[in-house]
Amino acid sequence: MPTVRPYAMRKIRDAASQASMCDLYRSGLTLQQIGDRYGVSRERVRQVIVAVGVTSRDGGAKARAKKRAQRKRAIADQKHDAKAFAVFGCDYATAKRLNNGRAPWTHGSIGAQYGSQRRNAQTRAIPWLITFPEWMAIWRDSGHLDDRGRGRDLYCMARYHDKGGYEVGNVYIATIAQNVRDYQSELKRRGVECADGWKRLPEHKHRVSHTSRWDAPKSGRGGGAIGRGRGWTLVRRATRRPYQVTCGRQYIGSFATQQQAEMAYRFACEEAIRKQAA
Repeated sequence: MPTVRPYAMRKIRDAASQASMCDLYRSGLTLQQIGDRYGVSRERVRQVIVAVGVTSRDGGAKARAKKRAQRKRAIADQKHDAKAFAVFGCDYATAKRLNNGRAPWTHGSIGAQYGSQRRNAQTRAIPWLITFPEWMAIWRDSGHLDDRGRGRDLYCMARYHDKGGYEVGNVYIATIAQNVRDYQSELKRRGVECADGWKRLPEHKHRVSHTSRWDAPKSGRGGGAIGRGRGWTLVRRATRRPYQVTCGRQYIGSFATQQQAEMAYRFACEEAIRKQAA
């Protein structure tokens, strides 16, 4: 006589229950969890879903791993978007598209050059109010996107009358030589004499060195005058002590704050001046 199967093993016959099992398995439930819901063994669940072509590649552990990967990608995308909005003023996908498909902070790329100009403006205390898409549009409209650089005949982004911040309507594209000529004419028109003997624009008159340009001794071969300039360099990859100080050609040290760096530079300049006067 044929063997009579238990009722629990025979009761999964209708298409609705079969489709429900397949959906649960695709959602990430295990065979045992589905069997517990329907009161059957996990082997019976496997037989039911295999009958319609659903295998282990379509659900179960694979589905759970896929969901975990999707959650990780979503978190990573949120972090990338937050960083891109903070630096480039747009989402990560837009910044990557404008950067020729590369990550916008890739070294040597157009996005990295935008970030470099933005940091330089912030170091000079000039407001930066232009986003990466706006910056790219200005350069592309000028036709000199591939001619940027620091050479005399290369192009840069300058501000009208060297006033205000970098923003749409207040910037233009000019050669380095033209930018220098514009600055010199602006300096003649509205420059003011500062305490250290240098002539500067009114908005830059706070940049005064503590020694006169006539009394500042030379630092040596190609080093300029001691005490002229700010004396420190901001190295952003150094997180604990990013301000590096040099006096002439001599390295003084690294400091945590700008105030400490300026104080160390001032003391080093005074010591160097005393040694040269002796």
